[in-house]
Amino acid sequence: MNFFKKRVKSRKTIYYVCGIPVYIKRLTTNDMAYNISKKIRKLEICAYPEITSLPPAVGQKREIQLANLKILLAVDEFCRKHNIRYWISDGTALGAARHGDFIPWDDDIDISMLRSDYDKMIEIFNKENKNPDLILEICSAPKGIFNFLKIEHKQIADIWVDIFPFDLYSEKIDSWDKRINLTAQADKLLAKNKKRYKKGTDKKVLHQYYQNLYKQFLNGKIPAPEKECPDIVVGFEFHTRPKYSMFLPYDFIFPLKEIKFCNHKFFCPNNMDAYLTNLFGDYMDYPSYLDQMHTNIDKMPIEEVLKIKEFIKK
Repeated sequence: MNFFKKRVKSRKTIYYVCGIPVYIKRLTTNDMAYNISKKIRKLEICAYPEITSLPPAVGQKREIQLANLKILLAVDEFCRKHNIRYWISDGTALGAARHGDFIPWDDDIDISMLRSDYDKMIEIFNKENKNPDLILEICSAPKGIFNFLKIEHKQIADIWVDIFPFDLYSEKIDSWDKRINLTAQADKLLAKNKKRYKKGTDKKVLHQYYQNLYKQFLNGKIPAPEKECPDIVVGFEFHTRPKYSMFLPYDFIFPLKEIKFCNHKFFCPNNMDAYLTNLFGDYMDYPSYLDQMHTNIDKMPIEEVLKIKEFIKK
């Protein structure tokens, strides 16, 4: 056996040391340009000692944000008209609480709903929605590991609002330690039953699969009526892996409040500080990662850039 040898494959080099493969990824020109851009962006951001003093995004990034905001405004109007409860969640809630706007390096919009409202959206949005630009779809990440809703533009691929479900648990949990233990149990069940589906699998099949998995987790218990204010739990079809617990006290979220986001009022969790701390820890500090745009603006066709500009002006 050779002590050391080298083998070159596409996008990576493999070194064998005493027969053990060591993989080294070779960076393309695009990779290197992206890494340089990211480092420059990090230096620009860290020039502001307080994260709340960061200026908003500009240029094409800002246009994507504003296009997504326009979809959120349409969703808000639809939900209010049809008595569907939602709240801005995840990074959108963080941006609203910390900046009153988008996180400067973020571009997507997240909202959440209880299961009853989530199912109602699936049932009625495409029938009752009067906005000709928008459509609701059940979407899934690669191989169906995650499943969730998107309200997206029919003609523009890179703008949308994501919708995530929460389920009612069977009781009001009396301690934070118990919530952490239940989260560990849910993690274990999800890891054990993480199915990988072929491309093209019916999204409704995935939707039902995760609901059945939650029933399995309940182990014969049934969700408590909402009037009993039980804990609520992140939907199993899109476990966003909060920093601490999937299970939240009912009063973290309800009754919903309103918060200003980009100079418009939207529904938000009742206890934003507790909600955001559970998701992010110290959410008023700089995170360990920056520049997490969901849209690759460097590869966006000029036709789509122009469509986004037109959509904003409508």
